[in-house]
Amino acid sequence: LTNSKSIELNLKSQIQAFDVTNEKSSQGFEREIHRFRAERDALAKERDALDVSLKDKQLNLDQVTSELETLKRAMSGARKKMKASFDAQEKWMKSMDDLVKVHNVESQSARTEIENLEIEISQCRAEIQCMTQAEMIAEAEKICLEKSMKDHEESAVEA
Repeated sequence: LTNSKSIELNLKSQIQAFDVTNEKSSQGFEREIHRFRAERDALAKERDALDVSLKDKQLNLDQVTSELETLKRAMSGARKKMKASFDAQEKWMKSMDDLVKVHNVESQSARTEIENLEIEISQCRAEIQCMTQAEMIAEAEKICLEKSMKDHEESAVEA
C-alpha cells in the first residue's frame, strides 16, 4: 500500500508539473500569437498607407501627364502660328526690300519696319525657347513621378 501511495503521489506530482509546463507553454504561444497579430496589423497599416501614397502619386502623375499633353498641344498650335507669322514676315520683308530699291525716299521707313520685324522674330524665338524649356521640365517631372510610383509599387509588393 505504501508503494502504491508513493506511485500515486509521484504521478500527481508529475501531472501537476506537466500542468504548470503546459500552462506556461500556452501563455508563451498566446504571447507569440498576439505579437504576430500586432506585426500583421502594423504591416497592413503600412500597406494601406503605401496604397494611399501610390494613389496620390498616380493622381499627380495623371495630372502632370494631362498638363504635359495640354502644353504640347498649345506649343504645336503656337509653332504653327509662329511659322505662318515667320513666312508672312519673310514675304513682307522681301517686298519691303523691293520697295526700298524702287523708292529711295521710303527707304528709311522700310529699314525701321525691318528692324521692328527682326525684334519681333527674336522675341518669338525667345518664346519658343521658353516653351521648349517648359516642355522639358514637365517631361522631367513626369519621369520622376513615374520612377517614384514604380518605387512605391515595389515597396508595396515587398510589404
